[in-house]
Amino acid sequence: MEIVEVGVGAITPHPKNARQGDVSRIVESIKANGFFTPLVVQKSTNFILVGNHRYKAACELGMTTIPVYFVDCDDKQARKIMLADNKTSDRAKYEKETLAGLLQEVIAEGGLFGTAFDASEVDKLLQEASAGDAPTVDQFELFPYDRTFFLVAAPLSLHSAVVDTLEKLVLEHSEVEYEHAQDSKEDAAILQGEEGQERELTYGGEGVAQGEHPETPW
Repeated sequence: MEIVEVGVGAITPHPKNARQGDVSRIVESIKANGFFTPLVVQKSTNFILVGNHRYKAACELGMTTIPVYFVDCDDKQARKIMLADNKTSDRAKYEKETLAGLLQEVIAEGGLFGTAFDASEVDKLLQEASAGDAPTVDQFELFPYDRTFFLVAAPLSLHSAVVDTLEKLVLEHSEVEYEHAQDSKEDAAILQGEEGQERELTYGGEGVAQGEHPETPW
């Protein structure tokens, strides 16, 4: 496989590329690590099949030449190459514990710059890795609270899983009247601690709401 350096003006992003990439993160990676992967370009058209967004990042950085591997293929195969490159990356998954450990090593060595990860993503990943697999509905403690509310005893790091579980319960039991706390000003005020002490909720533990109410059966 011959890789050649060509001027950035000699090749063109594919006009039918449907992928929307994060060019700013690619720019960061190139700044930190250099441009180390050649683009795949259709020889007959000079259209980029693999690396359209790396090309845009290179242009933003003012690069004048870029490494390219030219493939001799017709338009039909070119479209398939481009689609396959995009889709196979979509279907990839991480082994979360391994990734969390790798990111912790990188952070200890100097920081995330050049990894394309940001701090909020890493924080979420570390929480998920420490929590293990997402719990099922049977693993949640659900306490009925005043009309149609549930208080959920679960770590804050599992907020998304809790919401998904409750939404599934609502769909499975359509006969139950459901109202989200934020839809009621009175209930939202209670949850935010803006009501009087007789209906005030206090929070204890990580993500566990505790309180008393005349209609609450505990």
